[in-house]
Amino acid sequence: MARDSEGPPNEREKILLFRDSMIYEVAHTFGIPSELQDEQLADHTIGELVNYSRHVHARLWWDFFHRGPQSRGKPEQRKKNDDAFCSDFDYYPSDYQPLTCNSAETPSNEDLNKGLLHLTYGRVRNKTNKPWSNPIIQHLLPLTIAFMQHIRDNPILPGGSELFTGTDERELWLQLLNCLMQCQDGCRLRFSSGFGDQRKDFGIRHSTVGTPSVWYKFFTEPGDVAKLYGDETRAPLDGALWTSSMTNTTQSGFIVSRSGKLMESREHRR
Repeated sequence: MARDSEGPPNEREKILLFRDSMIYEVAHTFGIPSELQDEQLADHTIGELVNYSRHVHARLWWDFFHRGPQSRGKPEQRKKNDDAFCSDFDYYPSDYQPLTCNSAETPSNEDLNKGLLHLTYGRVRNKTNKPWSNPIIQHLLPLTIAFMQHIRDNPILPGGSELFTGTDERELWLQLLNCLMQCQDGCRLRFSSGFGDQRKDFGIRHSTVGTPSVWYKFFTEPGDVAKLYGDETRAPLDGALWTSSMTNTTQSGFIVSRSGKLMESREHRR
């Protein structure tokens, strides 16, 4: 539901949004559930689900960094006037990174818009790539780290309100930030999560957040934070039937021709 006001969000709205969504969005953009082993992630079915989920969250994060409050209140975007932007938290990517909203180096998110979130003819007019070639997760990593460092150093809003609910949330923010920094050096992010009523289900007497609430545990391991999963071929099961559709995670040795046929790339034939 859109906000009642077309003006900037107030501090209460910022705090509620921050506590509700920020850690969740970062975790699900960059992270892989620790319960999924590599042999499972290589499976096409699981890989497609993981890739889709991560890139939907990444597309949201892209808008958060690369759009701005100037889009609020325009007649054609009135229904979107509740969108949040990084500038709401006094964070401006150009202050921290060479990439800005207007930079030619900022990757397009057309693969995500036309090939993921909308059913468009661009999918068959060479407007999108299969497998997805968009480097959006890798692009968002330094922006997200800088944003998290900004929040770490500025957890109090100008009006005096604290963004974090308590010590657990602050420590979790630092744990996640530290993991993302490791991802810049050849690691991938893993996480586990769960939920419950802290007092009723787990006997935690001094609960600092509302119930039921969500817990996370983050860690890293060697790997590529932006890897696409589900790229192993697999023999069809008994009774399976083939389609002419392409997978978003086709092996890099293959390309889709203009006629829609699967063809070996020149590099793969060498």
